[in-house]
Amino acid sequence: MNPAVQALLDEIARAKKRAAEKKTQQAATQQTQYGILHIDGHLQLRLPPPPPKPSKEDCCQTGCTPCILDTYAEQHRAYEKTVDALTKQFEKAQKGEEAGCEFVHPHTALPGGLLDPLRFIGIPVRRTQDYGARSRLLVLEATSKEFVLSLGEHIHLRIGCRENGWITKPFTPVMIQDSDGIVRPHVFVRLYPGNPMSRFLSEVQQGTTLMVRGPVRTIENMTRALACPGPTVLVAGGSGIAPV
Repeated sequence: MNPAVQALLDEIARAKKRAAEKKTQQAATQQTQYGILHIDGHLQLRLPPPPPKPSKEDCCQTGCTPCILDTYAEQHRAYEKTVDALTKQFEKAQKGEEAGCEFVHPHTALPGGLLDPLRFIGIPVRRTQDYGARSRLLVLEATSKEFVLSLGEHIHLRIGCRENGWITKPFTPVMIQDSDGIVRPHVFVRLYPGNPMSRFLSEVQQGTTLMVRGPVRTIENMTRALACPGPTVLVAGGSGIAPV
């Protein structure tokens, strides 16, 4: 087998394994409460786990916005604020400065559903449909409860492998009711001649596993840009359906 093809298959297998691991972690997380808890008549501080740190190899070096390393840094800052707030409140509770035992702070260590903003997860394609020679629809094997995106969020699709380099592109799925009556993510793609991502997506079939990361947010970047003094220039491009 071609080494590049084998490397891609190995990476897809790793993505599938990460998806399975995340489901297991979510099940454990849902059964665990984090924060200041009243257990057996005593206050206990149970801190949530930190966000998983991506490796340097997880960055595809193609200028994604935001980069997976930037997303991790933002989530880690939020985690540190949560830990600091819980620690200070726990110290006050121990000194009796706060009465009662209503100190439970539910904390979700992992985002809901299949998506993970810090790791690429393997999600299979349920079906495909061609619209002429240049456009294609990919329906992913996920429900609206498993595939949660808020306003201003999108996903990154990745192809390739560590040995031969990554190609990562952003896409905005649309949640539409499928033929079986279940609302699923629909990804409409525009195919360009000679483009490696387009060539890969044009050959995707039912059952093909896509490596997906998300939710990816860019609203914060836009907000920071608009807050800067002086004029702001917006440059939009691509074939996405998300409005600028």
